[in-house]
Amino acid sequence: MNRARIVITGMGAVSSLGPDVETLWAGLMDRQYGIRPLARIDAEAHRIGHGGEAKDLPAEDAWLAP
Repeated sequence: MNRARIVITGMGAVSSLGPDVETLWAGLMDRQYGIRPLARIDAEAHRIGHGGEAKDLPAEDAWLAP
């Protein structure tokens, strides 16, 4: 039997708790809640007003944000 080898070279996260794994993990351990009133989009035309927007994105990752 030939087994495939997998190498994990790092981890990444962009979440409503922060822009990296460390901030996300710290928020989870602190029992923070990432869902809040939407601030980056105008939610007036939608039936929702809350969501998990990515926050504190570095400028070089701005293309990820709306």
